Amino acid sequence: MNEGQAIDELVLVSLYPKADRRELEVSALGGAVGAKHGIRMEVMKPFETQELGPRLYKVAAGILPRGEYLFYIVGSADNVKGIQGKGYDFSVE
Repeated sequence: MNEGQAIDELVLVSLYPKADRRELEVSALGGAVGAKHGIRMEVMKPFETQELGPRLYKVAAGILPRGEYLFYIVGSADNVKGIQGKGYDFSVE
């Protein structure tokens, strides 16, 4: 973890695979309900953490199905810089 970040700022999410990229929807606009902000509950996956030392954690997600995943850092978006958020991505084969 970076300085100033807490482990509870991480959310494990599954990504939507596309032909040339992977996507995570963090907001939606339109329809009868208007704008929605945040990550959809159905893409969030549970995981456990164990602190091993300062800014060092063991993370266990259990058995994940084949796919693309991201540990998304909540609050990491910077609209001024055009950054929708930061995280650590990985694949399960």
